[in-house]
Amino acid sequence: MNRCKSFTYRINFEKENIEISNAFATAAKTPKTPAHIQLMELRDAYPGFGIVIYKTQITQNKQKYKGLNFAEMRRCIIKWDGECSPNLAAFDKATADKVPYPVVKQWYLGIYGEHYKRAADVTMPVMEDTAAVGNTDTAAGNC
Repeated sequence: MNRCKSFTYRINFEKENIEISNAFATAAKTPKTPAHIQLMELRDAYPGFGIVIYKTQITQNKQKYKGLNFAEMRRCIIKWDGECSPNLAAFDKATADKVPYPVVKQWYLGIYGEHYKRAADVTMPVMEDTAAVGNTDTAAGNC
């Protein structure tokens, strides 16, 4: 996917289309704007390709992990595996190396996902000062 400021487009060679976002299409309607110029350049670069406005697919029944941040992941790893855990060392290295959150979250859920989900299903009193007592919406009470 290519980006031109806030305008998004992608080239679909299979279908021979230039797929543009709705925001890009709206901005490209006005002549001599950066989006309009970019679209004209794309049409020149890919003659014979159609122009299609693409829609983002929304995944239904997607599991959400509200409150699952780096601090919560670290706290749960310590609680479940202890402070000498190799997973905690790997987690600390990843956060020190500034590995992006989605990558760390995927790794974490790959190892602790079922355990985390089971803990989230059980209503547990929160024993720590980091969350409000009885607040089941936050992940702090899940471990």
